[in-house]
Amino acid sequence: MSEQSHDYELVYNGTGRSDITTFTAHNSVKRSTAYSFKVLAINRIGMSQNSTALDSFIGVVPSVPLDFTHTTSASGSITLAWLPPNFDGGAKVTGYFIYFKVAGTSAWSKSILITSDKSAFTVDSLIADT
Repeated sequence: MSEQSHDYELVYNGTGRSDITTFTAHNSVKRSTAYSFKVLAINRIGMSQNSTALDSFIGVVPSVPLDFTHTTSASGSITLAWLPPNFDGGAKVTGYFIYFKVAGTSAWSKSILITSDKSAFTVDSLIADT
């Protein structure tokens, strides 16, 4: 798993426009890290109390599973195998789906959810010689 740090550019600092209240001002936010955020309001008299904390987890989708191949086939079924992705996106991979279709058609079918502890799956109910 790779941790990457990204700097974010200040989009709006809250001055000059009362109709805009959203801005990004955090530096060195890292993937696969849990953060808590609070906000407070300021005027010329002073500062408000902090808001309640907002918890957030920084993550992205995982990279593609590796070495996807078929291992065996029989009449009406095929067994496929793969290795986990190199990068989990900052959160544990929870499962896989296999998509399949008949060559020359546009409709894809999707397998059941395959748990993350598995690295092979047999697609059944296929039409022989297709």
